[in-house]
Amino acid sequence: MLAEMTCLGLLLPVLPGRIASFVGSGSATILGYGVATFLFAACFALGTGIAGSYSDGYGRRHPMLWNCFGAALGHLTAAISPGIALFLVCRAWGGLFNSNIALAQAYVADFSLPEERPRRFGTLGAMQGFGFVLGPILGGYLGAEDLRVPFVAAGIIAALTGVLGVFLLPESLPEDRRRATGVRIPHPLRPLIELRALPGFGPLVPGLAAFMLAQNILFTTWVPYATARFGWGPRENGLGMFTFGITNVLAQGLLFPFLSRRLSLPLLCLATQLSAVMTFAGLGIVRGGDSALVIMVTGMVGFGAFLAFQTLASHQTDPAHQGSVMGGLQALNTLNLLVAPLFTSLLLYPMSRWPASDWKAGLPMYFCSALALVATGASIRPLFRKS
Repeated sequence: MLAEMTCLGLLLPVLPGRIASFVGSGSATILGYGVATFLFAACFALGTGIAGSYSDGYGRRHPMLWNCFGAALGHLTAAISPGIALFLVCRAWGGLFNSNIALAQAYVADFSLPEERPRRFGTLGAMQGFGFVLGPILGGYLGAEDLRVPFVAAGIIAALTGVLGVFLLPESLPEDRRRATGVRIPHPLRPLIELRALPGFGPLVPGLAAFMLAQNILFTTWVPYATARFGWGPRENGLGMFTFGITNVLAQGLLFPFLSRRLSLPLLCLATQLSAVMTFAGLGIVRGGDSALVIMVTGMVGFGAFLAFQTLASHQTDPAHQGSVMGGLQALNTLNLLVAPLFTSLLLYPMSRWPASDWKAGLPMYFCSALALVATGASIRPLFRKS
C-alpha cells in the first residue's frame, strides 16, 4: 500500500511537465493532462473490478504480484516514451495494474477477525496517506533536473516490491475458502453489481456514492478554490496538501481505530459523515488560509468515513467475496473521481463573480457540504435498520 501510493505521488508534480514536453505548453498541455488523467482513472476502475473478482476465485497473491510488475513496466516505459501516444498508453496501462489497494484490503480481511479489521484497515489507510505525502515531495525533488527520473524511480519501487513479494508474500485465501469460478476473465462491473446487492450494505451504496462524490469534488476544486479565496500560492498550497496528508494519516491510523472500539459501526459511519458535512461547511465559511488549516485538522473525524463503510461492508462479506467487495468500493470511488471534475468549472465560475471576502465565494464548499448532508440523510435508515 505504501509503495503503490508513493509511486502514484511521485508522478503528480511532474505529470503536467512531462506532457508539456510532448505537446508544448498552453491548452495542449491541459487537454493532454485531462486525457491522461481520464485514461488512468477509467482503467483503474476497470482493473480493480477484474482483479478483485479474480482474486476471490484464484487467490490474492498472484494478482498482487502481477500488479507490481505490470506497474513497473508501465512506469519505466513512460520514462523512455518518445511521444504522447505511447505515454498515454502507459498511463492507461498503469491504471489497469493499480488495483493492489483493493487487493491489500481483501488480503488483510482474510487474515483478520472482524474485531481486528478496523485497526488493520486504519493502518492500511494511514500507509496510503503517508505515501501520498511522501511521494509528491520525492517526485518534486527528483524531477527538478529531469522529468523522467520520477517515472524511473516509481518503476524501480514497483519492481522491487514485486520481487520482495515473490519471496515474502504468502497466499491469504486457501482453496477451500475461494469462490467457485471458471477460467474466464471476470466481468469488470461485477464488483459494483455485487456491492449493490450485498445484504445489509446494498441500500447504503447510493448514499455512499453521493458522499464520495462530495469528497472528490473537494479534492478536485481545492487548489483553485484556495488560490482564489485565500490568495494562496504554490508554497501555501503545498502546505495545505501536506496538512491534508498528515491529518489523513493520523485520522485513519490512530483516531479511527480508537473510535471503532467505542462506537458501533453504524454510529461511527454516521459520525464520520456528519463531521465531514461540518468540515466542508467550515471551509466555505472561513475567509483565511490559516483558519482553513485549523478546520482541516479539527475535522479529521470525517477522514475516516470511507474506512467506516469499508469495515461495515467487510463484516457483511464472506471470505470468497472480499476481493470483489473491496474492488467494488475502490471502483465506486474511482468512478466518482471521474465525475467530480465536471463540477469544478460549474462551481468555480460563479464563485469568481464574487469578491473573495464575500460569504457566497464559499459556494464550492457549501455544495460539497449540502451533497454530503443529503448523502448522510439517505444513509441513516439503512444504517440503523439492522443495528
